[in-house]
Order: sequence, then structure tokens, then C-alpha cells
Amino acid sequence: MQIRDLNDLRADLFGREVVEATARRPVANIVATVLLFLWPIGVVGGILMMVLGRNEPTLPATGAVMIGVGVLLLAAALLLRRHARTAPWHVWRLDPQGITVAGVGPLPWEYVGPPERRLVRAAYSDGQELGWCLPLTQEGIAWMQTLDDGCRQVFDPSLRPRLMVIGRRRPQVVRLMPMRDADMGDWVAVVGEAWERFGGR
Repeated sequence: MQIRDLNDLRADLFGREVVEATARRPVANIVATVLLFLWPIGVVGGILMMVLGRNEPTLPATGAVMIGVGVLLLAAALLLRRHARTAPWHVWRLDPQGITVAGVGPLPWEYVGPPERRLVRAAYSDGQELGWCLPLTQEGIAWMQTLDDGCRQVFDPSLRPRLMVIGRRRPQVVRLMPMRDADMGDWVAVVGEAWERFGGR
């Protein structure tokens, strides 16, 4: 996958008036990171059991199982990392009509503010995190409320159903997620320029 710089993105914006980019799969990266942290525990623990438990009949066998589990965790982590780098996810499209994500839209530019970095609901966990977003206007909130849950989540993953939350969360922003084919800073910059060019002001 070739990474496009800001000049490439601007060429699409000011030439064809269409910019498309594909988001990364962050959940796969998170799971892979957890597995990469866990696999050495299984391997080292298994080796210690085999070495220190030679006089116990069951410990060496348990140690061998732990080593096997550790190796499987490492293999799974590497496969997930590879999948996250190569598997396509949501395609974002910026054009004069608005923002379309995974075929949902367009969300008109007049319904969002310019990009800003602020504390927002965490995309894939509870709590808050610092992230780039487009704040929704009242019209944008009303537009998002007309979408079903799956469609709302492509604009803001934090709107997914949660066990401890009753009812639908009120949409507040469009989250700008990392792209596979563009640096985050360049992506935020071109979204801001598209907002100005296509009537967001």
C-alpha cells in the first residue's frame, strides 16, 4: 500500500474534487498488541515449569502445554498484524456533496465544523481519549440520529452498543480515524481544506 503525502491528497482535492482514503483496522492492532505482550509469559512460564518441576510428574507436561500456547499466541499476533496492514476497511470519500464513509452518506459539509483535536469518547473502550474529530452542528446531530446503529458507527465508533449503557448515545462528532494510505497529519489537513473549499464555513 503506497502512502500518499499531503501534495498527493491536495492534487485529488483541487483537481478531481474527490479524495478517497481507506481507514486502518484498529481493533486487530489492539488485539495483536495484547497477544504480543502475553506470549512470552506462556513460553517463559512453561520453560520454568519444565526446568524446576523435573521431580514433579505433571509440571513438565504443563510447562510444555504453556510453551505451545505461547507459540500459538505469537503466531496469532503476527497474523493479526499482517491482516490489519492488508485487509481493507471503511473507505472515506470527500467530495463537494459531503463526507461518505463505507457507502453511508454524504454527510453535508454544513453539518460539521472544522477539524479539531479534543477529548472525545474512546472509540474502542470506555472513558475518553484525545482524538481528531469534526464536531457536528445541530443539523448534523439530527442527520446522524436518522441512521441505524451500524451506519452511525462508521462515523463514530464510540456509538457502538455497550452493555452498561441503556438507549442510543447522542452523536456529537465525526471521528477522524487513522488511514492506511495517508499520514494522520496529512489526512486531517486535507479534511480541513475540503471543509473550507466545499462550503463548511
